[in-house]
Amino acid sequence: RNTKKKKLVICDEEAMVVKQIFRLYIEENLGIKGVAAKLNSEGVKRRGKQWSTSTITDLLNNEIYINNAYFNKRNSETGTERPRNEWVKIDVEPIIGVALFEKVAKLRTSRSPQVINPKKLDVPTLLTGLLRCGHCGSAMTLMTGKGYRYYRCTAKANKHKNACTSSAIRMDKLDTLILEA
Repeated sequence: RNTKKKKLVICDEEAMVVKQIFRLYIEENLGIKGVAAKLNSEGVKRRGKQWSTSTITDLLNNEIYINNAYFNKRNSETGTERPRNEWVKIDVEPIIGVALFEKVAKLRTSRSPQVINPKKLDVPTLLTGLLRCGHCGSAMTLMTGKGYRYYRCTAKANKHKNACTSSAIRMDKLDTLILEA
């Protein structure tokens, strides 16, 4: 049985990218999509993969970067979260200052759709959750622009404009084609 304790060690190269992400979000006022797009366009990889909005979101929410790391958060057999009093705090070197982390959190909250009302959808979306991109196989999602609603490839929307070669398609036209077929 291996009883040697493990220790989290900072990878300097990855720490620089974490700092860059926080800086892009605050100093360049890029949103989550903008940060992912900028990193992908500059060829910055995440362990060999492109950045997505969900990865950027998870990174900006991860308190490990300010020395809030815990062991024993989840039950290894069930995957359920344990009560907080069972968590074990791990001391790690912070990568981001608490003030910067809180500034990002505050900005993210102020940009949240629950705070700033997104464009309301008065019309049901017939095909959302069913469509797949014909070019890359990713899901298609709804977007708005120029007075129309469109279905757009999520890989292109979330990762980088060059992640897929598909074009957006107007929702009303595609819905009509499907209903008529």
